Amino acid sequence: MNRYYVPFKPEHLKEMGMRKRELAHHPKIHVDQGKLIEAQAGVAYTAYCDGKIIGIIGIVSPWEGLGTAWAVMGEGVDRHWLWIHKQAKKIIREAIDKKMFRRIQATCEAGFPEAARWLERLGFQFEVPLPNYGPNGEDHYQYSMVIK
Repeated sequence: MNRYYVPFKPEHLKEMGMRKRELAHHPKIHVDQGKLIEAQAGVAYTAYCDGKIIGIIGIVSPWEGLGTAWAVMGEGVDRHWLWIHKQAKKIIREAIDKKMFRRIQATCEAGFPEAARWLERLGFQFEVPLPNYGPNGEDHYQYSMVIK
């Protein structure tokens, strides 16, 4: 098993086979959004296993000091959660060590408790509910970590 990650490129979104959950809740994710992600300051990486994309993780910066963490998981990621988790923690730690952000935030769909638990395991703290926030009007939760 050969796992590795590389800097994100917009075409990775097109190349990745998304899990059914991502397809159902994020049908509008496409290469043009990837170009927006790439254009914003921040960090983003694509995770591979045996040449197949299993996930994309990043932190974009809408303005100086603020980071918005995001992740999209691909088919086959379920067998690699521990490794993905370690890579996400490493990416966050590197961003903090480089003093890229004073605050990192993330949202997850209210009906996706696994995502909320993952954010908490990554070190994020629950902040507020975000009613009608998602692309299809789904309620979300906002989490953050404040770097001092």
